[in-house]
Amino acid sequence: MHTKSYTQDPWSQTLSLLARLSSDSASALPKPDYRRDRKQRRALVGVLALPGAGARIRIVERPDPVTATIAWYDPTVCHYGDQTWRASVARSSGVCAVSGLAIRRGDAIYRPGSGRPSPRNCNAMILARFVEEPADALMPARLPAASPEQMNEAASAKPSRCAASEHHLSGRTRT
Repeated sequence: MHTKSYTQDPWSQTLSLLARLSSDSASALPKPDYRRDRKQRRALVGVLALPGAGARIRIVERPDPVTATIAWYDPTVCHYGDQTWRASVARSSGVCAVSGLAIRRGDAIYRPGSGRPSPRNCNAMILARFVEEPADALMPARLPAASPEQMNEAASAKPSRCAASEHHLSGRTRT
């Protein structure tokens, strides 16, 4: 049995795709909703490093009792080899970037230091106990993880300090 093969070389496929996308029928394709996409990106900032989400976080050193130098590697958002984080009190609910545990308003946390432009992970938080205690003393498997409701609340929370980084990366003035 003989079947026809309709394979094209990659260059011909590329030209064919470009021709289809530039034709009048391409105007019927759905337009991306950039506003919605921006809201989703902002919401993700609060839960950037849930366990398994791709971020790797390592405490490099503790220069003094209220600061920590942290290496933050997230292939989808940002990479900071030696970012300074400062002890603080959570101003809103969220999720710990190291453990995935719920963070409530008023909890002792560490957050990235502010700067210009604001870091891409500016809304990330780490519970203070995961910075201040040795890693082997902590047993995150025994601690309650953030509930789906708490994760949704953290994801839908308005970003508090990231507007400057959005402006810096887009190169446009926000209106």
